Amino acid sequence: MRWKTRLDEQVKANVKLQNSLNETARKNILNTVSEGLADTQKEKLAALAEGLEFVSEEAFSKKVTTIKEAYFKETAAPQSEVADETPVEGASDEVTPAMAQYLDAMNRWNS
Repeated sequence: MRWKTRLDEQVKANVKLQNSLNETARKNILNTVSEGLADTQKEKLAALAEGLEFVSEEAFSKKVTTIKEAYFKETAAPQSEVADETPVEGASDEVTPAMAQYLDAMNRWNS
């Protein structure tokens, strides 16, 4: 009977150790997958991943990646248009009175 007690204790210790390893793997996968996200997005991803079952590292990684792609789609930053400062041929050099006042004020400001 004594060997059964030791066996049970050893099994419990192994289960506890495996759970610890799985938790560490979960954290590492979350850190890897959430690279490039804002801190708030990382927290949201971690919260969403809490309900996922950890069967294997590969399966968990695929699930977390799927959640990331679904919730945190990377959108390209809008590119600012560069103003073309090339003078247009045929444009008149005439300045309206309002524009003349504006240019005069700008010249005084820059002086």
